[in-house]
Amino acid sequence: NINKIKEIINKKEGKKSKMLKNAEENKDKENKKIEQSLIKEADLENDELHDLNYASVSEEKKEISKKNNTENFPIKMIDISDEDEILMCSFYLPLNIKKNENEDYILIPTNDPLYRTLYRITKDKKNIKWFGSLKNEKNISNNDREKIKILLEDKNMYLLDIDKDLYCKLIELFEGVIDPLFHYVSPDPSFKVDMTRYISLWNAYKEYNEYLCKILMNYINIKSIIYLHDYHFYLVPNKLYSMVKHNQDLLSNLSIGLFMHSPFPSFDVFKSVTFRDDILKSILKCRVLGFHTFDSSRNFLESSKKLLSINLVSTNEGELAANYLEFNTLIRVKNVSPEISLLEKDINSEEFKNYYNDLISKYKNKKIFASADHMKFLVSIKNKLEGYRKFLRELGCKGKNYVFLLY
Repeated sequence: NINKIKEIINKKEGKKSKMLKNAEENKDKENKKIEQSLIKEADLENDELHDLNYASVSEEKKEISKKNNTENFPIKMIDISDEDEILMCSFYLPLNIKKNENEDYILIPTNDPLYRTLYRITKDKKNIKWFGSLKNEKNISNNDREKIKILLEDKNMYLLDIDKDLYCKLIELFEGVIDPLFHYVSPDPSFKVDMTRYISLWNAYKEYNEYLCKILMNYINIKSIIYLHDYHFYLVPNKLYSMVKHNQDLLSNLSIGLFMHSPFPSFDVFKSVTFRDDILKSILKCRVLGFHTFDSSRNFLESSKKLLSINLVSTNEGELAANYLEFNTLIRVKNVSPEISLLEKDINSEEFKNYYNDLISKYKNKKIFASADHMKFLVSIKNKLEGYRKFLRELGCKGKNYVFLLY
């Protein structure tokens, strides 16, 4: 009897445990169903967010943009016609001045290969106005300044009136802080200690950008395209938008492009810049942003993503754009390559042929290395000369057959 009772109890417990197991399995199934439904809902929400971030902006959002005095940029390529007026801005103009034999001022092309090439490509275009300073700015007296302005205006170039104190501060900021930092070289350590000096230079930079905007406002119309060159004008886009915000026609047609001739540093470097947010927020008001390399564009997008939480969108042509506060900035990567037609023209000129023949006769039966460089610390001419010295050492006596020319 005791054994029978034990069997009955075991059977009941077995049935009970089986029922509990089935109940747990059913519960797990229900939980899985709930979990799957939640995942589907989350996926739908993500799809909606994806559509908002990557599709074109809705009419409702356009209305909101208009109310906030910001017109969204349609993501499409813009064709530039002869009717459009291009306002070119660079820190230095592509022309310099000097006095001839009669002590009269004349204009000569700058030695800078970038500005020289840009000028030769654009000089015959009547719809391009160029704004900037002269490289020999310090040597110009106030009496001669007006004469030089007239000469430049005949070439559709406009000299910016910046006093010598402001000019010196800008040069100190560019050559002492921005240029080294963007080339992964530590700036002058004194800037980290003396913040008053650093802020003073930054205020000078703001003043310069604001001054240029005031000049541009005298020439801007609905067909104007502002083309900025390099880091000298990072704050111009934001200031221009604040100046035209009450003019709806100008606001909706304002087109600003910026080309970064200098590399854009990695996030680890850029985050050390005190006014990094001001720079990014202004740059992202450009319609088109150009870089030399993919590395620079990636660094810029990474910094913008981490500091401002931008979204990335795609154009109909398959190009990339950065979206910040419902405004899209097209990202382009283009190398400034030599203009072959201009080079061929120079090579076939009598001036070059005479120079070439003199060079060959002077260094007869020798192999010539030639290099054209800026005399700046960042160019690292020292390393180039060290490399050439190593090359000569490895050649030994044969090194006498080589000549190195540095221009």
